[in-house]
Amino acid sequence: MKKDHPLLGLLITVLVFVGAVSLIYFKYLGAELSGKNNVARQSGDVGPKNQESNQETYVNNEYGFEITYPSSDVAKLNFVQSDQADKPDYLRIQNYRFGKNSGGLTVGEYYLEMYVIGADEPCTENAVVSPVALSLGTAQGYKGTWPGDQNAGENMSAMCLYKDGRQFYAVVTESGQSSKIANSIFDSIKFGN
Repeated sequence: MKKDHPLLGLLITVLVFVGAVSLIYFKYLGAELSGKNNVARQSGDVGPKNQESNQETYVNNEYGFEITYPSSDVAKLNFVQSDQADKPDYLRIQNYRFGKNSGGLTVGEYYLEMYVIGADEPCTENAVVSPVALSLGTAQGYKGTWPGDQNAGENMSAMCLYKDGRQFYAVVTESGQSSKIANSIFDSIKFGN
């Protein structure tokens, strides 16, 4: 028998709200990734680009994870560590330009948003739609489809992982109906000890 967790509903509501606000801010206002708001410090290293696969790897030593993502001449990565206890740390990777006239993502374009949230409990199956259990090194969780509204012509995949009192909740938005880019990114994530 499954046990309902009252805080899970609140967590999902907060994540949907934060995701919606981020989407509106970054997509419709055309803001640049400045990293100036509520930033205590930025951490992590981007490794050299793999010319054969056209991918780069970001390593976050503080949280002990790495992520490999499709790169391009317009790819941007920003990790913002909040200086406020009630705000999550935030990683954004994208390969599209803000303010273009198309009004949406084109084929091959994507953006990833990952929130690092302090949590007492592991991720549950309810964090995503059509959950698939994951075990990535020392992190466990689920991947599936984003539980919120989807934009027309775009696919939003989600993943929730738990490690050492933190949930890592990631959403990849890409053009089309497949999860090719999201699956590639999610499958690349590695957690150390």
